[in-house]
Amino acid sequence: MPKTSDLESPPERLIIDAASFRSPELEFMRGANDEYILYYDETNNIRKLYLKENGANDEEYKNFVLGGIALPKGSTLSGTDELKKALQIQKTTKEIKLEHLAKGDYEKILAQPKIGIFLDWLLNSPAYIHYTNLSILNWSILDLVESIVAEDEFKHYLMMQWDLKNELHHIVKADPRGYMQLLKSFSYPNIAHERIQEFIDSVRGYLISKNPTPRNIACHALYAFLQQARNAKDLVFLVDNENDILIEDFHVFYLNRICAFKNSQHVFDNERKIEQILKRYKIANGNREIPYSFFDSESDFAIQVADVLCGLLGKHFNFVENHSIHELLVRKSNFNETQRSNLKLLEKLIDKSDDACPAFIFNSTSIDSIQKNQTFLHNLPYPMVLQ
Repeated sequence: MPKTSDLESPPERLIIDAASFRSPELEFMRGANDEYILYYDETNNIRKLYLKENGANDEEYKNFVLGGIALPKGSTLSGTDELKKALQIQKTTKEIKLEHLAKGDYEKILAQPKIGIFLDWLLNSPAYIHYTNLSILNWSILDLVESIVAEDEFKHYLMMQWDLKNELHHIVKADPRGYMQLLKSFSYPNIAHERIQEFIDSVRGYLISKNPTPRNIACHALYAFLQQARNAKDLVFLVDNENDILIEDFHVFYLNRICAFKNSQHVFDNERKIEQILKRYKIANGNREIPYSFFDSESDFAIQVADVLCGLLGKHFNFVENHSIHELLVRKSNFNETQRSNLKLLEKLIDKSDDACPAFIFNSTSIDSIQKNQTFLHNLPYPMVLQ
């Protein structure tokens, strides 16, 4: 006779309605409701970020990038054999990775002609590129601002919350270990109600000690905001959480992309933990369950393309993240012809994809980082207020 457990039905899946989960403006955005097959890989996946006595478990804070290529319905990648030949990939190589094209830091990678061959092939293919670019540091600290502006008496700060988050990130970035140690002392992100005032006073004191002279109006506003917030009744996103856990996992970003492109099919590189989490949900577009799958990259060349692209994008965004705008422009001015050409190809790829559908490009980073990238990659003016 079967055991009782053998007769139990699998747990009922939680239904996620894509139309409710995704941003409302996507309903009217060009390309967002078209049909694609999106292929994904990721880079800098630290799996989990948590506080320790001396800081965080991973203090590199490299940007997490989830991205790849999007093929419009009916399109295919052609010329793959010619690409492999041009890249001098041996026939015995089971899958293509960034290391087969270039190794080293971002500037060394940009200097490799094979990167240009790959980007030019991709630019002339029917594929678009797509990515989520996540600043791990920024994502792990922004709940403080969001918790305060959620209170009725601070609603008037809603319009400038992105500027407040940007200034918080700008200061913390200079000494993330010190800030993480402060958070640890308050069992963040699980602040006891009776310690709210002490916590906010400590955060404000830390920020002022690191940056006594505000660089702009937004920084002045951050200090005033925290001074007023010391009397907040609650910090809604910083209670009833597990102590010390800043990022449990990245599954929400996978959900975000599946729901953003609700009429598409999604193919991810194997990521066992994320796959197990997503199995808990039925992700639906009306009565239709949105198809997604996880595959070994060896079995699908499009995922291998996503791997190379994500590796390059991860190098790019961390290069931008880790340098000031002045340093970036000086470095760029010293690029050789190959580096300039490859950077231009990357810019064209992003522009091509953004023109087709702005939702292909998703940045969850600070205003500083976005503006630096706009100037470094797209040659747009850098705002004086951020200098």
